[in-house]
Amino acid sequence: MRLSLNFYFFRHGQTDWNLEFRCQGYTDTDLNETGRKQAETLASFMKEIPLDVIYSSDLKRALWTA
Repeated sequence: MRLSLNFYFFRHGQTDWNLEFRCQGYTDTDLNETGRKQAETLASFMKEIPLDVIYSSDLKRALWTA
């Protein structure tokens, strides 16, 4: 029997700080409107792909995207 694993990596959606080329680090910035639309598009793209687990940072921008 052969085990098959798939890994998917995604970056969080856009924030206003991204537009300003500011380093966010651990600053808990929210997604902006574009970032929320990006996350929704990702959700639509991934909805038919079965996932067993999702790992995410606890920062709002990452959680919203996840």
